[in-house]
Amino acid sequence: MSDGDTLWAERGKERVKVRLDKIDAPESDQKRGKEARDFLAGMVMGKEVELEGAGKDRYGRMVAKVKCEGKDVNLEMVKAGMAWRYAEYDKEGAYEAAEGEARRERRGVWQDEAPVRPGEWRRRKRK
Repeated sequence: MSDGDTLWAERGKERVKVRLDKIDAPESDQKRGKEARDFLAGMVMGKEVELEGAGKDRYGRMVAKVKCEGKDVNLEMVKAGMAWRYAEYDKEGAYEAAEGEARRERRGVWQDEAPVRPGEWRRRKRK
């Protein structure tokens, strides 16, 4: 596990770096970053996963929906408050509903007074 939205998977003899589609989890050095990484690891570590690929990102990582034991792992991350949804990629609305519920229930990042989206966190660090 690199962080809460990136993992390594084995496809045959090949190791593939996978970026979870439609979500953005806290960065490793960001508040709740380790918690998000550990949550993801708990869901997939040592288990067989299905990857529904959506192409590659600019870093060469496979972008995919990850399924494990019948669950949409990406969606579970949002439900648990361990990741934000990318609204522009959520065409069905499931991630929006999950994020709304996580906010109302104050799960994960939503427990914090003013949670900072990872994209904003990265921008602040570059300054």
